[in-house]
Amino acid sequence: MKKDESFPRKHRLRLKRDFSRLRSIGKSISNDCLVLVYIDNDLGYCRVATTIKKNFGKAFLRNRFKRFVREIFRKNKMYFDGGYDLLIIPRKKLADTFKEIRFHEFERYFIDLLEKAEIWNK
Repeated sequence: MKKDESFPRKHRLRLKRDFSRLRSIGKSISNDCLVLVYIDNDLGYCRVATTIKKNFGKAFLRNRFKRFVREIFRKNKMYFDGGYDLLIIPRKKLADTFKEIRFHEFERYFIDLLEKAEIWNK
């Protein structure tokens, strides 16, 4: 059986009302490098988004961060419990070291945060 590693539009959080709902009543959890804001969405699948301030760094670093988040989500979406809307925000500490960080290190930070929020089941 082949696992689905696509990233279709339905798995992207895009609408302003969804972001507003997430920010107003969503739960927040963080570690040294990332902040995760999440809420149950009753859809049966997860949706993900990132927000990054311009002071995170140059455009190529902000884009690299978004690519990392999307790739981790795409490769591991079958391990999420239920349906959640997820917003991933980098912290200032990550901005200082993100140029040198490797994908697998970042993946560990991200998955640790999901496990801490109890929405990850592997």
